[in-house]
Amino acid sequence: MTSRRSALSRLSPSQRVAGIGFLVLALVLVAYAIRVGTPLRYGDEKEYVGIAQGIVDGQGYRLYGAESAYRPPAWPLLLAAFLAVGLPTWLLPVVPAILLVIAAAAAGVAAVRISGRPLGALAAPAVLLYPIDAYTATTLYPQALATAGLALLVLLATRAQDGAPLSVLACAAVGLLMAVEVLSVPTMALTALVVGAWILVRQKGNRVRFAAIGGAAAALPVLAWTAFNTVRFGTPVLISTSGGQNLLIGNNPSATGDSGVDVDIDRYLEAAVGMSEPDRDAYLRQSAIDWILSDPVAALRLYVAKTVNYFSPYNAPTTAVEGTDSTARIALVVLAFVVLIAATSVRFGLHRRLSVQPVEWLVVGLFVANGPFMALFFTRTRFRQPLDAILLIEAAIGVVLVVVWLLDRYRSRRARREPEEAA
Repeated sequence: MTSRRSALSRLSPSQRVAGIGFLVLALVLVAYAIRVGTPLRYGDEKEYVGIAQGIVDGQGYRLYGAESAYRPPAWPLLLAAFLAVGLPTWLLPVVPAILLVIAAAAAGVAAVRISGRPLGALAAPAVLLYPIDAYTATTLYPQALATAGLALLVLLATRAQDGAPLSVLACAAVGLLMAVEVLSVPTMALTALVVGAWILVRQKGNRVRFAAIGGAAAALPVLAWTAFNTVRFGTPVLISTSGGQNLLIGNNPSATGDSGVDVDIDRYLEAAVGMSEPDRDAYLRQSAIDWILSDPVAALRLYVAKTVNYFSPYNAPTTAVEGTDSTARIALVVLAFVVLIAATSVRFGLHRRLSVQPVEWLVVGLFVANGPFMALFFTRTRFRQPLDAILLIEAAIGVVLVVVWLLDRYRSRRARREPEEAA
């Protein structure tokens, strides 16, 4: 208790106010998630909860009564843990909301470390207030888990960028977070691997320990899940059996750059009826590949359109259950993205005032590189949400630099006026 009081006493009044403000904002987000997040609106949410409830009830990892690996395991297992300790279904939205709060706190600390100024903590409320983040907090989608994991990875990367050796615990944390990314949102696999490789390169003199501990921590959960699936299906399933369908959704004659799941693949799905999940996955994947090879020019045009759509500030809903967004909501989402890109551009434009650190190039590189990677399947604005969240770190630093620049100009003018007024 004494140590807590001494830590609080070191905070300035403005820092205490900021901390209280963030706490209030976090509580508002949690309350909002509970209010809006139930009843469950989307089929995906219901499937995740159904799997989680089945685990708690002792039925195993099943979907619609059958053994399944269609949904990656990290998110259902986390939901199952909360259900197992008695959390009612109507309170499950607190889970993604709390994960967004964790992501926000990690982003705030990372921005402070990079900028060297307490004002960098602006990244924390920015993450909570960003419209797509707030939306994610109200849904039982795994993007919230992926966002928290990625923000924590970036935070660990800020510690590793100067070559300081990471502790055994930190090495293990990096590996586990990489596994969480892959086993929650498979399209985040590239991001997880790049961050892990980047930290490895920065760990001069500590690479063997990091590779051994971090590599083991990353590989073991994936290998355990693969072994579990091999026992169930008689064939290895590395992450999930949804990859083939997702590839086909984004690569078929009816797909467009922003069509999302609003495509006609019924004939493929009908042909796959009666197949096992792994066989169905393989069939749908091969169907997508066959279409790509049959019309490579059309496939290339579609790929470019999907890549461009990745950078779109807004995608209209593609299913009836999602409804239609109001003009005000669309304007808010678009404005937030424009501000995000503008503030990030300002940060790099003011690089002479604060040198761009290696971890910042990593963040921006991940944001950009995920476009062509996700376009291999199909792109939606909400799929980009974890990358937007970490880019808010750069946007916050951009705001910090502008504020500091304005304050410097004000002080300089005031200093010049004082001798004149005295005379």
